[in-house]
This record gives sequence, C-alpha cells and structure tokens, in this order.
Amino acid sequence: MAALALAPCVLAQASPDRVVIDSELGRQVVNEVRFEPGRISFERGGERASVPLDGSVVALVEPGGHAPRPRDSWIELADGQRFVGMPVYQSTSEAAESGPETGDMGLKWSTPLLGTLHVPLDALRRVVLDENAPQAEYDDLNDVLVLTNGDRPRGLLERVWPNVVIDVDGQTRAFDLTSVSSITLANPKARSTGSRVWLSDGSVVAVDRIETGSDGVTLDLAPPVGSEDQLLASLTMNEVLAVAFESGGVRPLADLGAPKWEAISGWTLPPVVGDPNRTLLGSAEVELIGPVSASWALPSDARRVAIRARLRDDCRVWGDCQVTVRVGEGEAISHRLYGDRPQATFTIDLPAGVSGDLEVLVEEGLGGTIQDRVMLDGFILMATESG
Repeated sequence: MAALALAPCVLAQASPDRVVIDSELGRQVVNEVRFEPGRISFERGGERASVPLDGSVVALVEPGGHAPRPRDSWIELADGQRFVGMPVYQSTSEAAESGPETGDMGLKWSTPLLGTLHVPLDALRRVVLDENAPQAEYDDLNDVLVLTNGDRPRGLLERVWPNVVIDVDGQTRAFDLTSVSSITLANPKARSTGSRVWLSDGSVVAVDRIETGSDGVTLDLAPPVGSEDQLLASLTMNEVLAVAFESGGVRPLADLGAPKWEAISGWTLPPVVGDPNRTLLGSAEVELIGPVSASWALPSDARRVAIRARLRDDCRVWGDCQVTVRVGEGEAISHRLYGDRPQATFTIDLPAGVSGDLEVLVEEGLGGTIQDRVMLDGFILMATESG
C-alpha cells in the first residue's frame, strides 16, 4: 500500500524529455531542465550543461510536438494567447471592483493551472463558452454574440459582467451569460510580447519571466493579464510542454500564412498549411506539391530564416526533387531531396535593413515529378533588444 501511495508522487516528479532548438534548427534531446535568470540548464548524456538565452537558443519543446486541443471553454486574446478555463460569476459590486482604475470590468477567468485571472475587455478577441457551438467569424467593425438559440446580435460589446451587454444600432440589449455560446470581438490583433509558453491544458500564455524554484516552475504573466503582485501556483515540467523564448525572436513559418504560389507544371496542386493550433510552438508544416514556386512576404525586422525541408514520409520511394531557398535578391541555396537524403536545413541571415520575399522553389529531380511532395517547417527569427 505504501508503494502504491508513493507512485503518483514519483510520477509527478519524473523529469520529461524536452528538445532544445537552436537558431540554426539544431535539436538536442535533454532532461532535468531548469529555467534560470537569463539562461536554461539541463542534462544531456548524463552531463549537466547551461546555455544563455542570448538568441542562440530559440525554443524548448516536448519531442512529439503535438499541442493538446483546448476543451470545453476558453478565451483568446488579441495577441494570440489562449487560456482554458471557465468564467468566474460575480455580482455587480464584485465586477465593479475588478477594474476600478480604468472602469473596465473586464473578465474574471478561472484556469486549472494558473488560478483566477483578470483580463481587460479590450485585450479579448474571443470568448468560447461552448466548444460544440459554432463561433462567429471576426468582424472588423462589430462584436458578435452567438446565443444558445442560434441568434447572432452584432454591435458594440459594453461589458460581460455581471451580464453580457451589447449596443445594437443604438439599442442596449442584455443577456445572461448562460444564454451565450461565444463572443467574437472586433479588437484588432496585437503584437506578441514576452516568451510564449504552451501548457498541458491547451493554454498558450505570454510570460515576462519563467523560472524554476524549489516548488516547480513559476511564471510571471505578461501584461495585460499579469501583474507584479499576482501569485501563481507553481507548475511541473510535465505541465510545461514548450517555450518560445523572447530572446530568440521566434515566429513560425506557418504564422506567415499561406504562400503565394505558381505552378511549374500541370501536376502542381495548391500548398497546404497545417493547423498551428495543433502544433507546439505553432510550427505547423506547409506542404508544397511540386514542381512549384512559393513565396512569403517577410516582416521588416526579420534577422534570420531557418527552415527545414523534407520529403513527405510516404513519398520517399519515388520522390526526388531539388529545393532552392532564397530571400529577395540574395544568394540561392539548393539541396536535392531523395530517399537516402530526404531532409535538408536552410539558414539565411538577413543584414539589418535588408528585406524581401522568402521564395522556395521545388523542381523535379531524376525521377520526374512523381511524389515530389515537400514538407516545410521552421522559424523566422526576429530582431530583439538582446539579439
């Protein structure tokens, strides 16, 4: 019985494997990870190592790379954060006390891993209260409620507590929160700040600091959600699935959206972009079905392109193609992909002030165009204050 009682404790303390990714897409499996001020340390092959967060390490990720799907209810912020949980029901007086300085009652949201959070209304992009109900598309001009009866009133959302109030064509309409399936707000997208952390409950949160202490991993949530005096429960490394470090300036290739593309032969089909929400770090793969030319407009502050190209797993018998990567008028880098060498990595540094489109060209190799299906993933690394 004593052994059985200890088992859950031992499992909770087991250190899971993680993969450290550097700025050239080098990957190494490590364990016993610790987050320290300005650096991370870990064990590799029985040896302890420590590396600074100076831009040379861009991310840490669970080896499988699969992001858990959020369930039941969650909120999405304008900067892409997601918090799984449920609303905290408040009285009118309690709601008024939540935002006395700005007058924004905002939203109090209870999470399984981070406790109760306060989110300003202007930071929200979507509130999902029933995952099985349809959600409204984003509208640049109107906030949209989806009610449990299927109605979709549009207008200006005034508050969500203690009930949901929306101005529709100059008329105020109020709804009990239990009659609302989701809310889609017209708040514009906001720039991501801090390091980004993927949690085991499906949450994706921005943090100003992540540090390992005696009780586990602690997070300082970035504004507008976090505050200096906010005390959060410590997490285990089993609950921290991935971290994209702010010092690395990580932006996944898939985050640039679907590429512009041009068919080189009649066999070509449109590129297929995977779902970033189902992939840790948001680094979903983009499938290019060659022969094809595909291009993405790069952000003006991009400092490095680091992408990986590989033949799709089921295309390594007959697949044989030439993959060429170039940014703007810069030098082109080419690698041949075929069964014995199905993968290649491309790293291109961009001088300050130099911009241009990222172009990837897939051309037929020795076997013609059959099975020339190339999967791309990787990161655009952005300039940061430290890097």
